[in-house]
Amino acid sequence: MKIAIYILGILGVITSGAYGSVLLETVEGFAPHQRAHLSGMVSAGYLHFAVAIAGIAGLFMAWKGQLALAGGLMLGAGVIGFLFAAMSVPVPEVVMMGLFFDAPLVVGGIVALFAHAKARRVAT
Repeated sequence: MKIAIYILGILGVITSGAYGSVLLETVEGFAPHQRAHLSGMVSAGYLHFAVAIAGIAGLFMAWKGQLALAGGLMLGAGVIGFLFAAMSVPVPEVVMMGLFFDAPLVVGGIVALFAHAKARRVAT
């Protein structure tokens, strides 16, 4: 199970960081007077960089064996990143892309929480 957590976490970190980069590069393509209306997209881009950092912290916690903390970090970061991006950029295509790019991190967090629950059940 730890290998699945590592793979999903690394994939989630890469995709969240790439999605944040895509959002910021999209804003750079607009004229300066149009960028003022895209502040939500800029915040969503920077938030996805923060999601990637939280995913790295979750991977480190999984490596240290603290699966509950790793699951909470990865699941929370993926869900908060998706929900905030959906609120700040209410375009359906952008919302679905955010869900797609944050999904590996969310699934990795769920797997980490299940692994923690399984380890606790076996220990008692």
